Amino acid sequence: MKLKPQRTFWTQVDRPLVYLGSSREDVVPGSASFMTFPEVIRSKEQDAQLVSSFTETGRHAPVLDLDFDARVAKCGSATALRVSCPPVERGQIVRLRKNLQACGLVGKQSIVAAVVGTPEVTIIFCVPIRLVKSSTPGHHHLYIEREISWAQYRWLLLALRDAGIIGKDFCKMSVRSRASFLRQPGIKKEAQVSPAA
Repeated sequence: MKLKPQRTFWTQVDRPLVYLGSSREDVVPGSASFMTFPEVIRSKEQDAQLVSSFTETGRHAPVLDLDFDARVAKCGSATALRVSCPPVERGQIVRLRKNLQACGLVGKQSIVAAVVGTPEVTIIFCVPIRLVKSSTPGHHHLYIEREISWAQYRWLLLALRDAGIIGKDFCKMSVRSRASFLRQPGIKKEAQVSPAA
């Protein structure tokens, strides 16, 4: 039995960036002369604002921001994920299935289906997954409990973006950061400014 991936956890802190006053004494935190920039630092799970796809082994266990309604159901030893998303084309579904298979997330005969032109995609995963409601109404976070390489994860992110299952901005941020970041359950957007979706 494979162990659950050990994802890494992060907290955002504001660091002083630049002093714009004529001298250090002129600078007052909160004034126009005092600027900060957000820095994301590693932290313990219980203290963290963010969870990352990046694991302790240096691989990735996908964490995905779904901007749509989604639900899961057990199908024997597999788990079905149904996402209500914009209509998809056949080529997008074929590419997504190939990427999921290459990552070992779905079986060779697995179902990755959508009726062309309808706003719903179904994926039957052969690995454990968790679906958690986001603090944004109607959105969800998907945790795939399998480690994959960065190259595999990057291609998976692009295929999920092309199928409309994840947003373009989330994909772009994840590829640029070489990891995905999501807010921990219970952390609201207003509580932080972060790279998490």
